[in-house]
This record gives sequence, C-alpha cells and structure tokens, in this order.
Amino acid sequence: MDDLVSIVIPVYNAEQYIERCVQELIQQTHKNIEIILVNDGSTDSTGFLCDLLASRLNNVKCLHQENMGVSSARNRGTQIATGNYIMYMDADDYLVSTAISEGLKYIHKFCVDMVIAREIEINQNQRMDITPLSSSKYTILNSEEFDELRRKYLGFSSLKLDSLAEKGTISGGPCERLIRAEIAKDTEFPLDVPLGEDKLWNLRLLNKCNTVCVLGACWYKYIIYNDSAVRKYHGNRREKGELFIRTLYLENKGFCDTNKNIFLENIAIMLYCVAFYDLISEECPMSNKEKKVYIAEMIGKSPWKILWKKPNNKYLSVAHRLMLPLYTTGQWIYPLTIYKKIKTVLKNQRSKKKM
Repeated sequence: MDDLVSIVIPVYNAEQYIERCVQELIQQTHKNIEIILVNDGSTDSTGFLCDLLASRLNNVKCLHQENMGVSSARNRGTQIATGNYIMYMDADDYLVSTAISEGLKYIHKFCVDMVIAREIEINQNQRMDITPLSSSKYTILNSEEFDELRRKYLGFSSLKLDSLAEKGTISGGPCERLIRAEIAKDTEFPLDVPLGEDKLWNLRLLNKCNTVCVLGACWYKYIIYNDSAVRKYHGNRREKGELFIRTLYLENKGFCDTNKNIFLENIAIMLYCVAFYDLISEECPMSNKEKKVYIAEMIGKSPWKILWKKPNNKYLSVAHRLMLPLYTTGQWIYPLTIYKKIKTVLKNQRSKKKM
C-alpha cells in the first residue's frame, strides 16, 4: 500500500507555522507523500520559506500566485497534484501522524471514494497535543445515505454519525478527508461564493462519490482565531450571505425542501451573523439608527423574509425563533450588544486562567 498522497496547503502570511507544519507532515507514518505549498500572495517571509523548504526536501513543491484567496490556492494545488489521493490542510493546524495510513487502510479495505475523520477545535492560546486519537468505529455510506453527511456539513446532528465519535466533530471544511484524486480534481472549490464556500464544496464532492467511509477517529486539530473569516467584520456580509443561501438552495433543492428545518436554520444563522459580526462590530461605521434600518430593509427581501412566512418559524431553534420579533421591531441591537460584551468578558477570563 505505497500510494502517493498529495497534501495541498494554501499558505498566506504563515511564516510562524509553515516550517513546523512541513516537518510534522514528514513524520507521517505513511511516507510516500508530496506536500504542495501554494503561497497566496504573502507579504511576509512565507514565500521565501516555502521556496527554502522545496529546495531542501524532494517531496515538497511550491507555487506562488497573487493574493486570490484560499479557494483559488487549493484549486491551483489540486491541479498539479500527482498523487493517487489528495488531502487538504491549513498551515497553522495539526494533522495526527497516523492519519494518512489510517485513511488508506479504509479506502483499500472497502473500496470507497473518500474517508472522512473528525477534527477538534483548539483555541489559539491552547497548548498543542498531537497524539493520535484513534477509533475502530466506522460506517460505510452509499449515495442514498449521503444526507447524513449533508446534515453534518450544514451544522445539524446525525444520530448514525454522531454515535461513532469518540472525540471531535465532522466539519464543513475541507480537511480531515482523504479523497480519490480523480474526484478531487473534478470538484473545484467555488471562486464566486466568498462565504460558506467550503460547505458548498463538500456538498458538490458528495455528488461525485459513490461510497464514503466515515470514521469515529480524530485526525485533525483546527486552531480557532478571533479574527477568523467567519467571525471577522466583512462590511458586505449580507450580500455574501445571500449568495451562499441562494447557491445552497439552487444546488441542493431536493435536500433543502425535504429538510426545511436545516435550510431555514442556515438562513437564520446567516442573518444573525450579519447582525452580530458585522453590525455590532466596532469596525461598523453605521449609527444605531442606520443599523436598524439596514436590518429592516434586509428582512423585507428574499431569502430572509421566508423566515417570517408561517409556519416556517416552527422549524427554527428556540434562540432564532425568539430573535424574529426583535428584528422586526428594531430591538435586536440591544441584546446582541450585551451578549457580545459578556462573551468578551468570558474570553478574557479564560485567557487569564491559561497564563
């Protein structure tokens, strides 16, 4: 079982992490790997370090491009990958040393198109422990059972998949997956959807697979940053969120109609993110009056207004159901501001305990 596995890593201003990342990947128990670093227009010494690593290590390749975003970088790396199988990783995260060996074992044993493991989220201040977290639990899903994975990708539970887990969760991101190369190469990361693109990619990937093996094991440790793309101020999150929701429905109409609660909850979550991460942000230049007008205009249009169409509110979680009248009356700004202050205090307290 000496398959070549390509590991595609988009890199942007990662001078603090890139050498550690590559050195740890070399310690994988499966040795036949190629590491593809795609420098996405870094402005620090990342590009130089990538070139240095590629010159010293025969199994490291380095590409440079202008800053075009993580999806473009992943697509570029996928195009030049020569492995039989492809994995994706971010330069500042951690992949356990047995991940590729375990993935290949299940791929060959069950002849599946993809193996999916789990990830653990780690705060950026936490101490890293990359001891392999293994599990003998697994399930094989055929295409008729892929809705179990679609539920997980869109933030919901799946009794069948959740019962396997010993630690960690199945994420909506692209990592902790080992994919047949021909399928990965045929499924590009979307360049025209700047928010939620990983979820769309995962859903598209399922459409190319026949069978998938889902493990209870944790392969990947994902570092959460306070200024991550999900949490940071966008300024145009409403437009980005609308594009994601419309694309999600257009490409997955059958699933969204059958699982109305999941589709509506994703709309409600995106509305909340617009209010909480953009409008409540210190970077937002609007006055409180302008923010209220902004939300009022927003919820009067598609796709947001569907949340108020009866009986759709019964499909929402309690928290989002309680927010609906606050959005319509303009009172949403006060509880969200208080909630943000509480979160900030709790975060600071946790940071002090770790010092």
